[in-house]
Amino acid sequence: KVAVAGAGEAAAQQAAVLARTAGRVYLISRTGRLKAHRLLLERMQRSGVIRIPGFRVSRLLGRRRLEAVELKPSAGRREAIKLKVDALFTLVGKEPVRA
Repeated sequence: KVAVAGAGEAAAQQAAVLARTAGRVYLISRTGRLKAHRLLLERMQRSGVIRIPGFRVSRLLGRRRLEAVELKPSAGRREAIKLKVDALFTLVGKEPVRA
């Protein structure tokens, strides 16, 4: 089980690629809207990526290795959740280069 944090093109692409080999892939995003091309989003959906919108990673949990991540809601009064994963890929805050 792996998680990808981000809402852009790179996060959606990474999630789709990881879904080929990982048993389960979660895509965590602060908002409900992903900023990626429609075809990439369809590919990601077909590959079985599980979207978790409206949450952000707040803590990494584990002793010698990552065992889980704690997710806090971006807004509202929902409670934090604990998601068991073996790896976390962060693809957030990337600014595109414009010519």
